[in-house]
Amino acid sequence: MPVIYSREMKDPKLLEENWLDPIWVEGFGYPGPVPPEIQEYLAFDCARLYSMIGSIRSIFWLFGHKELVKVIDDPACILEDEIVAVPRNANPMGFLMTYYPELGKMPLFIQEVYDGVRLPPSLHVAPAFQIPDAVTSEPSQHCIADIYPFTRPQTFPETILCLKLKCERDLHKTVGQIRRKLGGSFNIDSDTAWFRGLNMVRLTLSMSSFIPVTNPNAHGNEFGPGIYAAKDFKTAASYARPSGAMMVFKDPDLRDLNVWRPDLSDWQYLTAHWLQLPLGDLRVPESYKHADVIIGPRSLNQSEARSKKCFAKQSEDLQLVCTSYDDAGGGYHLQGMYLKDEEQSLSKRTIKLVEEGKLDESEQTSINFPFESNEIEVNPIVAGVTEV
Repeated sequence: MPVIYSREMKDPKLLEENWLDPIWVEGFGYPGPVPPEIQEYLAFDCARLYSMIGSIRSIFWLFGHKELVKVIDDPACILEDEIVAVPRNANPMGFLMTYYPELGKMPLFIQEVYDGVRLPPSLHVAPAFQIPDAVTSEPSQHCIADIYPFTRPQTFPETILCLKLKCERDLHKTVGQIRRKLGGSFNIDSDTAWFRGLNMVRLTLSMSSFIPVTNPNAHGNEFGPGIYAAKDFKTAASYARPSGAMMVFKDPDLRDLNVWRPDLSDWQYLTAHWLQLPLGDLRVPESYKHADVIIGPRSLNQSEARSKKCFAKQSEDLQLVCTSYDDAGGGYHLQGMYLKDEEQSLSKRTIKLVEEGKLDESEQTSINFPFESNEIEVNPIVAGVTEV
């Protein structure tokens, strides 16, 4: 993990003393009345989804990166200050330094320093995935090959059901729109559904090769390299807004796979290693070496665990991680949700969700629904913490 991702966070109380905007931080809250632009993310019990919400200028400063504050203040740079909501399990700096370079907003020399590599001048950036024109505000079936011509033959179904909706900053409202539009077609509260949030670039890559990939900059993978999916819809959506995607898996077939559900002790050792908590003598759980799929709780209070040099706590939210090529190729059947942020005077956000799954050995179904939103500010960001 690059050094940038492991720096300790300063005391949030120092922000105002240094003429910086205060931010909301998990476990600390906000110093005073919460402003509307932050409160919008906290409504309807959504505070559990985030580790911090606030100005990226303030977040960069909190982690000791004054050079990034200067980039924001420099009128020659296109990176501007905005409100972001960092998903709870994401390393804040890893989250931001994955997202902004992929938007082309991070200066190349800064990106080289923080990635620890020198990038070639002809660096190719994967194109943002566009919402197909054929997708409308009414549910309709479309052939994947027609919508995504560069999709390779995989275990995806031939057709998917598509629907375009507006995405609200308030996830509760977005969920309500989904339920109203889909009716009985798909239940996002189903016990058999899993959701994966990611950005548009990773969606494009996943459409071509849906496999676990080892990435040295992965910053939220607390069970190690793999394809991550959350049990809770809102949890996954927090990683996918406003410029990303969410894959939705229905009824994954795990019968022929080695599924590991670690007990508390194994879970603590596993997360401590991959979160790089300052603990010694961490044993490797034997079951980890042979697992195709890992299912267990997401962690809580990672910053507190680092500062106190203790194990992280378990949350009530489950996550599923595909860790081998076998499960990625055979047990899962496509993906789902896209968000897209088009830079206009009114931010236009698009989310597209696709739900697909295997009903039996001969029939597969899918649902694909994008959203569009018009809001005054471009605030939350997404960097695909579920990056593989």
